[in-house]
Amino acid sequence: MDINDLKKMRDQAKRDLELRSGEHSHKITISMGTIGIAAGAREVMKAVIDELAKRDIDNVPVTITGSLGFDDQEVVMRVESADGEQVTYARLDPEKARLIVRKHIENGERVREFIVGMADHSAKKEESKS
Repeated sequence: MDINDLKKMRDQAKRDLELRSGEHSHKITISMGTIGIAAGAREVMKAVIDELAKRDIDNVPVTITGSLGFDDQEVVMRVESADGEQVTYARLDPEKARLIVRKHIENGERVREFIVGMADHSAKKEESKS
């Protein structure tokens, strides 16, 4: 591990903290394991970044991870809102990813036909269980 690796880790931790503190409306994570890459994850990521830029949305970090556990449904993308909701979309291509940016990120509408999982990790939900 060199200084550049440490800087990358610091920057990622800072982005994650900013997301939790509400400075970002959403965070997008794209599965970039070998199966995801083979299924077209790079092209999906480029389309997401391009669509965000085209719409002048600069408060949504785009990150990558290994497999999200849906290998038979790649390309997989998770959208996490600042309040803790996670929506996992699957079987994506660049056009579907652009649609998710337009509908979910920009307008707050989930694109139900591509959803394979949802979770709510909001603090409010946890508090109400107590």
